[in-house]
Amino acid sequence: MSAPLLAWVEGSDAPRVFGLLPRERLARQAAKAGFRIADTPEAAELLLSASHVYGGSVLAALAKAAPGAVLKDDSGLVAAMRLPAATEIGAKAGPEAKSGAELAGRYDKQLRKRADPMVRAIGADPRPAEQEIFDATYKGVTDFVTKHVWPVPALHAVRLCVRFGLTPNQVTLASLALVFVAMWLFWTGSFLAGLAVAWVMTFLDTVDGKLARATLTSSKIGDVLDHGIEAPAPRTCVQRVVAGVDVEQLAEQAAAHDRLRPLPCPPGGTGRFIGP
Repeated sequence: MSAPLLAWVEGSDAPRVFGLLPRERLARQAAKAGFRIADTPEAAELLLSASHVYGGSVLAALAKAAPGAVLKDDSGLVAAMRLPAATEIGAKAGPEAKSGAELAGRYDKQLRKRADPMVRAIGADPRPAEQEIFDATYKGVTDFVTKHVWPVPALHAVRLCVRFGLTPNQVTLASLALVFVAMWLFWTGSFLAGLAVAWVMTFLDTVDGKLARATLTSSKIGDVLDHGIEAPAPRTCVQRVVAGVDVEQLAEQAAAHDRLRPLPCPPGGTGRFIGP
């Protein structure tokens, strides 16, 4: 087995993005992309920027590219290269430089969607980079609520989780706890409260996956937990709503209403109620 490619991260770190310095983010991406961070620049075969964030597919493609390959960002500046190369990080890219899409393609097999791979300079404000990273975590095919209702609150929730040091697995376990709360509420006939708890559960189910992808902390255990919750929870809620409506309870409510029904009024008279 050949030794992994050695990479060097050049420049001063830009601000943290989702709690990670660019060097820390690259270190987490390295093994999956097929390289590792070198101890000294002299040994490096791949040069990366400490002021950029990269999509995983771009790094993997760059690690497999021939020496001299140059990657440019959206502003047309050099963002990375395979050494040796006749340019430097931050220089204006020449005609030989390729964009992320040209180097890695636009199809993301893991998320099953087509999109330009990320090659972005962070800048003084990390929020635009966080937004692009967050948007890139969405799968190509998903439900209406996840795609159109949850994105804005989920982004804020991910930032809060990063701020308070919450891990994706902790969010998943909180979602699991709400599954049992919702099931109990449905079982006892508290349907509105059960639906409210179920909605919070589905929201956390969105947050945990986005948090894992945004902070590069996905794990096999987390994947098992996440899919384990997704399988029974919606089915159980629907079954309880459809099959668990208590006929006797509805009959009692109807009887209580009937005991207070108004009697017909005689001509010119006033109505009166009969009680229990």
